Amino acid sequence: MPSFVVIACVGSLSMFLGDVVAQAIDCKYKRHVRYMPARPPEDRPPDRPEEVSARHMSPTAAVSCSPADWVRLWEVMRSLQMGLLGGLWVAPNNWGWYQLMQLLIPETRAQAGWKVLAVAVTQLVYAPWINATTLGLAIAFRTQSCNRALVKVRAELWTVLVRGCPVWTVEKLFNFLVVPLEWRVIIDQCTSFFWFTYLAWVSAQSLPGDMARDPEPCEVAEEPQIRPVN
Repeated sequence: MPSFVVIACVGSLSMFLGDVVAQAIDCKYKRHVRYMPARPPEDRPPDRPEEVSARHMSPTAAVSCSPADWVRLWEVMRSLQMGLLGGLWVAPNNWGWYQLMQLLIPETRAQAGWKVLAVAVTQLVYAPWINATTLGLAIAFRTQSCNRALVKVRAELWTVLVRGCPVWTVEKLFNFLVVPLEWRVIIDQCTSFFWFTYLAWVSAQSLPGDMARDPEPCEVAEEPQIRPVN
């Protein structure tokens, strides 16, 4: 039987690695935004159509992210924060929920109907709680703003729940029907590595004003107006 410390460590490692993978996936987006060419000066003669096309095609053709790009763009503190969140919040919540379900629906009730009821209660009650709080805390860590976290949770929570419902319903059915109680949190943490990756990626998508907080200034190219040349 794994100890509570082992459960917390597995949860922390899962969420840390999930954020590392999420940032690797997001590397192309960051590189594309940061290295788009700035708009030409106003006094510059208007570009010919073929020059405009070439200038605007070059950024999207160069969005490949090399290992050096990823290392330079990797937000180490964000990954550490996500790992801390997994070990001190997600894993303890999962452990507490399984203990509560054990009190409400003991293992002595081994009929499949009771297990399906446990899965339904988990998806309707616990899933919104853990997803909303995890997403909100992750954004609050990153932006240092509770208001922005609330805005993001309200905007993204329903999408997260809908997309996660098929995955977690199957996983919870397997957990309640097959896995012993003491190992359920470990199975959750191991299989949720992929979910943590998705949740970390969602929490990191740009909020209004996020780009202004970037340590490296960037200017997003605007669509140029091609004026006729007399």
